[in-house]
Amino acid sequence: MARGASTPIAPLRCVVMDDSRFDRKFLRSVANESRFDLDFIETSSIAETSEFLENDVADLALLDYRVPDGDGIDFARKLTSGGGAMGMPIIVVTGDGSEAAAVQALRSGAVDYLNKNEITAESFDAAIENALTRVSRGDVPFVPGIDSLLDENRSLRRIAIRNMRLLKGQTMPLLSFAGSAVAKMTAEDDPDGGKSRRLAKIARNVLGLVDDTVIHAATFRVGDENEAVDLGAVIRDLIGDEKSEIFTSHAHVLVGDLPVLIARRSQIIMLFEELLLNGIRSCEVGKVADISIKASRDPDGNPIVVFEEKSAALPTQKQRLKEKYEDLATPEVDPRVDPNTWSLCQRLVEKNSGNFRIAQKTPDRTRIMMRFPKHMIA
Repeated sequence: MARGASTPIAPLRCVVMDDSRFDRKFLRSVANESRFDLDFIETSSIAETSEFLENDVADLALLDYRVPDGDGIDFARKLTSGGGAMGMPIIVVTGDGSEAAAVQALRSGAVDYLNKNEITAESFDAAIENALTRVSRGDVPFVPGIDSLLDENRSLRRIAIRNMRLLKGQTMPLLSFAGSAVAKMTAEDDPDGGKSRRLAKIARNVLGLVDDTVIHAATFRVGDENEAVDLGAVIRDLIGDEKSEIFTSHAHVLVGDLPVLIARRSQIIMLFEELLLNGIRSCEVGKVADISIKASRDPDGNPIVVFEEKSAALPTQKQRLKEKYEDLATPEVDPRVDPNTWSLCQRLVEKNSGNFRIAQKTPDRTRIMMRFPKHMIA
């Protein structure tokens, strides 16, 4: 099976724990393309794997996340906390490609994580080489690096959002031109209104495509499905996040009793972060955002979340500080001059089956109503 000069002379004994015969066969076929010479010992349960390791040794282990008699990650934690042969490197293999599962695997002491749906000979080799390298160096488990990786991932998402917003800024003049063209069409140019409708539809689709791309860049998670999301807890977490612009602002935020909705958590977090940031940034110098978020229900029982922001004058001392701060750190995008500043929020609500409506928009007050279907209430 060897393809590279760095292939070890002796085969590596590899325990493969997976209750699916098909998946074990698949892993063996990937291993046949590997540059490592692997001797597979196949097991189908935690009990069988434990029995083998009590009487024999292995160079590494590939453990399935879910097996009938337990949790592969808990088993990995048990193995990595042991001594002797139990200190072998472990790679968790699963069909659940969520970020949360990867974090759990690494926190259990595993040296790497592979998603069955994305395994290639290259990623398989990289995982094994990583495992062997860490063992040869005597590295400690990977746990200390997880938080820094999550922070880096968060920073990359912010960069993606910033770039897409810049793209949106470049797209807006084209949309404005399309709107002007529609307005200037005469009855002779467009007797049945078909041209103006098509042009307006194209403009809406372009704006929607840009917003969808921003949302995808910011919220994409493998295996991200609808779950119970406590809106109040989401907002309180955003307000208390010391790394957020919301935390460092002078905004006053009042959070009422809000429902728990079945929705995509990452998109709901982005929605309220955008609402809060737009409300804060739209305030004029010398004023502070006074924001309230509360909920009610319409006559049919559908939950309505109301976001209201109004500007209030800052005390003189804080006003001076705010003026100095804004002189040094003027935002790159000023939502006060962007007529589509709320379009991203509207798209996020629509993606979670809700309706978004700006009920009031004045220089000093913005009132937004978001209605979600009652079947989304957890």
